[in-house]
Amino acid sequence: MTRLTTISCILFFFTGILQAQNDSIERVPYSKDFVFHDGIYLNFTEFKNNNPGIRHYELINDDAYGEPGRVILRYSCIDTAGAARNCIVKDCFGYCNKNVIHISQGFYGYYYRVFILGALTHYVAFSGMNQAPQMFATQPVAYVGTSNDYREYILNFESGETFIFNYKNFSSFLKTHDAGLYERLKNSKKKRKMIYFYLLEYNKTHIISFPE
Repeated sequence: MTRLTTISCILFFFTGILQAQNDSIERVPYSKDFVFHDGIYLNFTEFKNNNPGIRHYELINDDAYGEPGRVILRYSCIDTAGAARNCIVKDCFGYCNKNVIHISQGFYGYYYRVFILGALTHYVAFSGMNQAPQMFATQPVAYVGTSNDYREYILNFESGETFIFNYKNFSSFLKTHDAGLYERLKNSKKKRKMIYFYLLEYNKTHIISFPE
């Protein structure tokens, strides 16, 4: 047996073990009673598995441009000399605080509190337009930027992909993922305003789950 063949057999063996472990993990359907672990989700996979990479952290409310809104996520870490110090997370998927999920707006220190969570999760994020920053809309969170800087987005729980939430994109998604809802939306009155209703309908019939 060649060395390459031996390595391939070993990798195949351990892949099978990992797959068996993943298959044996109990998952429970998501409901409003589901409890998320507090912590910082460094990426989407950690959120999908309800397994924040940083469990113990400090949430610091900061003032930006004279208005509350920005938060700093700080945690204890070890520097190269082995000494304990405080580190700040500047790039992550989001965080959970007291069972409330917040997703990064794509702008350091600003997160959107998620109100619609499911197979399609709705959130608001910075669109990346370069305009002079200004504070507006302090409820439910504060934003930095002009109104044109922010857009509504949808996060697909199955794939982790995102798209801008509007009638064109949402109807295209339904056309390939739920033909029944697509036809109902297409034939409804004021269909461009009805996308929020059919978003909730989609989440009702496409239940997501998390590891128990």
